[in-house]
Amino acid sequence: MFYDPEVPERAYHVGYVAQSQTPYHNLNPGYRVYTIDGHYEDSSYRVLDTENWVLDLDEANENDNPRFYQLYSAKEAYGMTDLLPASWNNLVDQMKEPNSTVFDEFFKYYTKDARPYREEGCSEDCKSFILCRLVSSDTSDKSHCDGL
Repeated sequence: MFYDPEVPERAYHVGYVAQSQTPYHNLNPGYRVYTIDGHYEDSSYRVLDTENWVLDLDEANENDNPRFYQLYSAKEAYGMTDLLPASWNNLVDQMKEPNSTVFDEFFKYYTKDARPYREEGCSEDCKSFILCRLVSSDTSDKSHCDGL
């Protein structure tokens, strides 16, 4: 998330980071498909939705039949009407609540539903670290991490 320097509580941009296609650090390989509003006069070129596809390595190794499947669509998974910065900021607000089921789903998607992370889970320190990374586009400024 990027926040307005003049109005620090206003999210004004989202930086999308595609997932790794390699099974780095106990993760399933995956890729992301972006749906963009574009290629017509006066289009916004905003991200309208993202689909995240993964390959379950445990399943592929067990069945010797690798297949990618859609893990989630951002709009559908989080019940968002749009992917504007304010909507993502509202999602972070929901995730920071204690015992947030929204965060639990986010963590599942964040870890590409990889078995090691499902088994390990995410402690409060883990949750704070992840949420802080979401709201800190500038690593030298952790002011948005307060209260997470």
